[in-house]
Amino acid sequence: MFKNIMIISASESFAVKAMEQKLLAVEIGAYQVAARIAEIGSNIDRAGLIVLYLDERMAAMTASLQNMLSYLNDKMYESNKMLIIIGKRKDYEKTFDRKALLTRLEEFFEFR
Repeated sequence: MFKNIMIISASESFAVKAMEQKLLAVEIGAYQVAARIAEIGSNIDRAGLIVLYLDERMAAMTASLQNMLSYLNDKMYESNKMLIIIGKRKDYEKTFDRKALLTRLEEFFEFR
């Protein structure tokens, strides 16, 4: 199993960059790809786990988001990959617990 996480996001934001740095600090590779079918398809094989970072920009993608999610679902099923969905909503500003996420990701790669 590859100890790499593919982070899918609408753009490379500060939150995504910070997540990549935190993961690298605990020796888990991470790389960001745009939420486009072609980019996901050419990068999914080297991922041990997929993180989908949902934010307002991703939600605004509507039709292309639906196509991308359908494609991602098929690829994950074919390759037996797991997905974690994180993000924040505009009307609910509580962010996810990054420390808890890192702990869970370390455990995931340890026991897999």
